[in-house]
Parts: sequence; C-alpha cells; structure tokens
Amino acid sequence: GIEFRSPWRFESFALRPIAGIDVRHHEQNGWSADVSLRAGLQVDNVVTYGRTLQFLLEYASGNSPTGQFYKSEVDYVGFGAHYNY
Repeated sequence: GIEFRSPWRFESFALRPIAGIDVRHHEQNGWSADVSLRAGLQVDNVVTYGRTLQFLLEYASGNSPTGQFYKSEVDYVGFGAHYNY
C-alpha cells in the first residue's frame, strides 16, 4: 500500500488532506486483488499522545479481511473517524 499526507494544509482550520490505497493478494483467494481506498482530512490541532484525528471516506472491494470470512466477497463505502497512531 501507499499513503499520502499533503505537505500543505488549510491553515484557518488546521486541516490536512490525506489519502491511501492498499492492494492485497492472498493465495487462499486465488491471488485475486483486494483493494481498500481511503481519503479525507486530518485535524492537525487535535493531537493526543502523539495521535492525530482523521475523518475519512472509505471504499473496499474484494475478499473480507475478517478472519473466518476470508472467502466472502465484500464491497462497501463508508465514513470513519480515526485516531492515527
């Protein structure tokens, strides 16, 4: 995968654009591609114990990343609020 954190930000709101993509291939799923995309904003003035707050739109397509359901196909779009490590 790859992640992008913009070197510039919206100064009046302390918001920084961020984006990421993760592509996985697993043998147990016939080497098919599982894709996860995220893009949104990081709030730079809310830092707790070195963690930053992010608001992201998310999209995933492929096999489920959750344990015993790895052979189940998933397709979803969502919104999340995350504390990044």
